[in-house]
Amino acid sequence: MTDPVETVLEARDGRQTSIGFVDAFVTIGKRINPTNRKVLTQQLKGGDMTLARRDARRQMEAGAQVIDVNVGFAGADEPVVMPMAVRASMEEVDLPFSIDSPSPAAVEAGLKAVKEMVGAVALILIQRTKAKPRPCGGIVTRCLAISDPRSSHSQSRNRLA
Repeated sequence: MTDPVETVLEARDGRQTSIGFVDAFVTIGKRINPTNRKVLTQQLKGGDMTLARRDARRQMEAGAQVIDVNVGFAGADEPVVMPMAVRASMEEVDLPFSIDSPSPAAVEAGLKAVKEMVGAVALILIQRTKAKPRPCGGIVTRCLAISDPRSSHSQSRNRLA
């Protein structure tokens, strides 16, 4: 039997949100998503982050522990739009973020924006387990574990098939 996996997300202020066997449920705000939202789609196309900021703030006020940022819409240049939405959301709230995209380039651009916002990497994903990571039915294409260089956590990048 292997030890249960625990994922810890850390916000810029050091607050941690744990997802694992003990803390199985986390409230994730998923409102920053242009699917069926014409006004948000138009704003994202034009580089206007007004609704993204408002949605991040309202979700935090409603109890979200993590903010999911998704900027996918028809014709979207996600690697360009994602960092704008991440920066705007980070300016509005101090919570961990989930950068949600099937595009590795968009995810990388979002992570780069996080790093630029704080001068070090603030998005921390730590998996504590003795078991080796396994692909999740091909859904997870990349698992990024990044930590602040001032902490004791190592930096790694694992590609899952």
